Amino acid sequence: MTRSRDILYGVVAALIAALAVGILAIRVEAIQTGVTVDWGNQIDGITEVGNPWLQHLAIAIVCGLVLYPLLSGSRTKNTWEGPVTLAVVLILLAVWAHATADYSSGEGIAEMYKLGSGARMEGNAIITWLRFGGLNPAIHATAVASALIGVLAFGNQEKTRKE
Repeated sequence: MTRSRDILYGVVAALIAALAVGILAIRVEAIQTGVTVDWGNQIDGITEVGNPWLQHLAIAIVCGLVLYPLLSGSRTKNTWEGPVTLAVVLILLAVWAHATADYSSGEGIAEMYKLGSGARMEGNAIITWLRFGGLNPAIHATAVASALIGVLAFGNQEKTRKE
């Protein structure tokens, strides 16, 4: 039962982290280009260009909160499945996001938020949040850290099994 719970933790934590980071990443893009966006990712106002320090801090906190149970030892004392599942789901999400992102404009995702462009985010908001999350380097770093925690936990498990 513990292993399936750890695997479930890895899947749920990865999806929640990717969604949260994706939402925040869209807000970062909007602030840096001087627009505001609604929950459907559509431009709903023009504002001054700003520094998204609070959103960057929130992204770091989200990733830290996902890793905290793994680092505190509560989940890694006897299992490696949770951290490895978290890493695998995040890596698969990043691969999917990079494979499906539209780079045809050559300008990057921020291009669509240029003032007066009338551009709109197309598609489901949740899919867009997952894509932005998968493209964010904080998610990539979280995947690597989680994989390392899983490898260390596996090593500890093998060491205690031999003793």
